[in-house]
Amino acid sequence: MIAFQSLILLILGMVWLMPSAAHSEIVLEWGPILGTGLRSCTLACGDLNGDGSPDLVTANIYSHSLTIAYNDGRGNFKEIKEIPLDQGRKHPVAVAIGDLDGTGNLDMAAAFVQNLDRNSLGTPAESGIIFFFADEVEEFIQIYQPIAGIPSSVKIVDLDGDGDNDLLVGNNGELGIDPVSGRIIQSEAGLYYYQNRGRGLFSAGSPRYTEGSLVNFLPFDYNQDGRMDVVGINQGTTDFDANFNFIFVDMNLSIFTGGETGLGEINPQYINFFPWDLDRGDVTGDGVDDLAVSNIGDIYQLTSFLGTNASINLFENRSTRFTPWKSIPMTGVTYAVLVDDFDLDGDVDIIATVQEIVNVGGAARLDPFLRVFENDGQGEFTQTASLPLEEEPRYAVKGDFDQDGDTDLAVLCVIIDTAGAANALNGRIYVFYNQAIQSSLASGWELY
Repeated sequence: MIAFQSLILLILGMVWLMPSAAHSEIVLEWGPILGTGLRSCTLACGDLNGDGSPDLVTANIYSHSLTIAYNDGRGNFKEIKEIPLDQGRKHPVAVAIGDLDGTGNLDMAAAFVQNLDRNSLGTPAESGIIFFFADEVEEFIQIYQPIAGIPSSVKIVDLDGDGDNDLLVGNNGELGIDPVSGRIIQSEAGLYYYQNRGRGLFSAGSPRYTEGSLVNFLPFDYNQDGRMDVVGINQGTTDFDANFNFIFVDMNLSIFTGGETGLGEINPQYINFFPWDLDRGDVTGDGVDDLAVSNIGDIYQLTSFLGTNASINLFENRSTRFTPWKSIPMTGVTYAVLVDDFDLDGDVDIIATVQEIVNVGGAARLDPFLRVFENDGQGEFTQTASLPLEEEPRYAVKGDFDQDGDTDLAVLCVIIDTAGAANALNGRIYVFYNQAIQSSLASGWELY
């Protein structure tokens, strides 16, 4: 009898939440605002101290440091730590979190440039990677791997399927001037691969060069053959137009197909917009992950964004290639794009950061926002919310920061003061709590 009663209690305790017929709504609640270092670049998320809750880390180019914000498990980031890189000589431009030495603890890898002049667009004298291991974060172990050019992004993933996480680094390439034509030339751009040999020891593999700047990428088995592939966004190469303005050509999706020994052939799929960020999710509802790519809009000069023709472009996964499926017009420069079932209604939604460029009294003003686009279940996306941010909302990550079972957000904004104040490039992280669990229960989700 006791065993039977225990079984009944166990069954009654197994409760699932299922959506009712009513379409749920994405509700984001403002969380804390965190300060970072100078000219923050890249935002990563992961449990760095082993307490079960995701922390945040940024790479700060001109502070020569990483900023770590530790989560207390309830979405509060009260402990902030800054880790200097090589006594302030290295400029970190990207950071990733993952287990690098096989201990089960999450480590970090940061790509850096050295001797970078903030007033120069030239290539720095040195680039490389620094590894940070979880048990020695403050006295970090440095493993230097040289990279020609300027790194753009870092990912930690088991590329060769041997059980150890490897390292992938995207590269913007090295800029120079062709002595014959006088045009800008770009070399060494592409995807750099570092194979994990065990116990945190890495060896450099052969780079996979691309035709232009590989600014970001996603490792995932897009063709479902059991091998890790990589899909990246390539901002192309630079050139001049008839008025000698900088233009960008040969922009594409760079698709690296996985092989038995790592990355195999490269299949560039050319696109006609200027990409910035990408995320994956089943936007078409066919059971496989598709791509969402943010388009920052028209750019005719190296440092000037017109903010027109921006969009989020959705690509359907056809197993051998990604086919343009739908475009969501955006009113302003579009940076980060995030794909997830944010409202827990069974289909994926889209959240993006946008920077409006508006003319007020003859002067340009920047109005940054977090925009929410809900999926109606039929593949149509409607904007349902717009939350104000600070300038340059370039990076964003997903994570369940308050540990309530739904997907929260963190957005990194780069605060740029054109007057050139000493603190002009300080960054801010905006944390948003998703209220999907609470709002769904209140709006009639059923228990099963």
